[in-house]
Amino acid sequence: MVSKGGRVAAMLTMAVAASGAALRELPTLDCTDERVIDIVVKEGDASIEDLLQFKTRAYHFEGSDDAAVPGHTIKMHPGTTCTLRVTNNLDGVACNGQHSNDFHCPDTTTLHTHGLHVSPTEDNIDTHIEPNGGTHDYVYHMPSDHLMGTHWYHAHHHGSTAMQVGSGMAGILLVEPAADYELPASLQELYSDDDVHRVPPMMFFHHQFTNFGNDQTIFFWLSQQELLSQTENNVPMNEVWLDTQLDDFYTVNGQYNPRVTVTQNVATLLRMVHGGGSKHITLTVNSAACSLKLIARDGVFHSLPYLDLETIHFQSGTRADVAILCTQTGVFSVSSSSTVGLQPSTINGHDQSDVFEVEVVALPANGVARAMPTSEAPLPSYLSSLMNDDVGVGGQEVSVIDFTGGLRGGWGINGVPFPGFGAGEYVETFCVDTTYEMQIGNQGFPLNTQGPGMSMIPRHPYHQHVNHFQIIDGGDPSGSVMRDGEWRDVAPTLDSVIRFRPVHFTGEIVVHCHLLQHEDQGMMGLYRVDDCGVPPPTPPTPADSCTQNTNRNSCISATCTDGVTSCVWDRTSGCSCPSTVPPPPPPTPVDDCAQHTTRMLCVSSTCSDGVTGCVFNRNSDPTCSCPP
Repeated sequence: MVSKGGRVAAMLTMAVAASGAALRELPTLDCTDERVIDIVVKEGDASIEDLLQFKTRAYHFEGSDDAAVPGHTIKMHPGTTCTLRVTNNLDGVACNGQHSNDFHCPDTTTLHTHGLHVSPTEDNIDTHIEPNGGTHDYVYHMPSDHLMGTHWYHAHHHGSTAMQVGSGMAGILLVEPAADYELPASLQELYSDDDVHRVPPMMFFHHQFTNFGNDQTIFFWLSQQELLSQTENNVPMNEVWLDTQLDDFYTVNGQYNPRVTVTQNVATLLRMVHGGGSKHITLTVNSAACSLKLIARDGVFHSLPYLDLETIHFQSGTRADVAILCTQTGVFSVSSSSTVGLQPSTINGHDQSDVFEVEVVALPANGVARAMPTSEAPLPSYLSSLMNDDVGVGGQEVSVIDFTGGLRGGWGINGVPFPGFGAGEYVETFCVDTTYEMQIGNQGFPLNTQGPGMSMIPRHPYHQHVNHFQIIDGGDPSGSVMRDGEWRDVAPTLDSVIRFRPVHFTGEIVVHCHLLQHEDQGMMGLYRVDDCGVPPPTPPTPADSCTQNTNRNSCISATCTDGVTSCVWDRTSGCSCPSTVPPPPPPTPVDDCAQHTTRMLCVSSTCSDGVTGCVFNRNSDPTCSCPP
């Protein structure tokens, strides 16, 4: 037994990298209209295989006493209502609405669904679930056209976000395809739960048990123990190390260096979530026999052609769906490096030689090879491209959003630390259904180098809730970190130009740095979205859909634009909708009064109103007319 920084550790004779256990599937809960998912926050015991044991605040699901680190995978469905009931059974001191921009209230919690396009009153982190039995129902009314995608959920109480996420209070969130969503066949195979080559969704989770950086500068991130020591903590971690090498590392689905199995010459989908809050990672599959294509990022499909990747870059909170195709069998390591590719910064990049392994097995003799997908997935209207839109109410660029902190004297947005909920102070105010353009950057820290290790400055990851934004000019020619035209909800502040269009929902939208220690210290704010009297976009005019039966004189599709009229068939025009042009109006009636040729009376007695009769008057001209 040896002592390491006050922690008890037992040395292992084997190298840590030798784990190689098969990647496990995290337990999955299907959230439907009929089901309430119970999530209890309480103290629990966690372990990373046989390498590390510790005590932590953790999620417990559906009455289980087992701490889930990370949490269970939750599936949601468009057009349904999902209820997550969070109960806080931590034994601690209530926060009682305290606001300060520092680390505080370790036992008060909230829940954020990172990536969902739902009302901000539903994805609401101004909900303080206090310890000793506090509870809150998060009810999500999923839009019927919500895009399928890879997202995540995590604790998000201002002041304890970094500490609770670092404790493991986070999990994968998958939005399933809507019933009427048509995914191209080549993508259907990759995303099917029934695919025999399927790899479980992967959550990369950062465990940090030592400080890194210089505590006299901004280049400094606190360990989990140090965060806890700065709060009223009553849950000591009591770590027991079985290997002294593990103090700043990543796991995948709670495993160290697990093994992912793919089949030779079969394109396979890796759905990956970066659940960390202080670092970015850049992954490399160390084999020239394996190729990678980026299919989706932050839960939104890319347009064709899919980007070929040499490395897979993740900002804190980023997700990526990547297809991998390997032509040779073998076992290949997947490493993370802070010096390869285009780096937003090197200071909070991560170096680890063995994040996970890819084992490529031979294609069976009767097996079928599968090429990379070449079909493009459709996007819903709320993700329509903004690349050619006019921007702002008057057509001008609207905002510059600067994340400031550290050497500039305090954490904030545009120099202003988070004023708290209910203060009525907003970074910007926007109108719903209007396109806005913003430049996101680090004020005072110009980007002055290019290529590997492009900057020693920590490029704060910009994150906004509820609405994704589109990259207009990301400053990354390779597209590996940011690709122009893609939709994101987290992006590094590379003095990039983005656009977003708040649709469907008004209210307060949270925006913050996704280096969560910075967020807790004030690098957070609110946008306000108002309706501004702007009418909603005009929906496209529906088209008639009439198709003739190829073998019969009848229609097999019978939908006309009005949704009521049926298609009809005739020999001349085939299958079509009846004319919807209204008949011309009847001519305006006129008075019709005529005198009898030999008598003093009217032989025609119709006035224009169809009721009044004509009258005879010898002194008028004409003598037969309608009364005034």
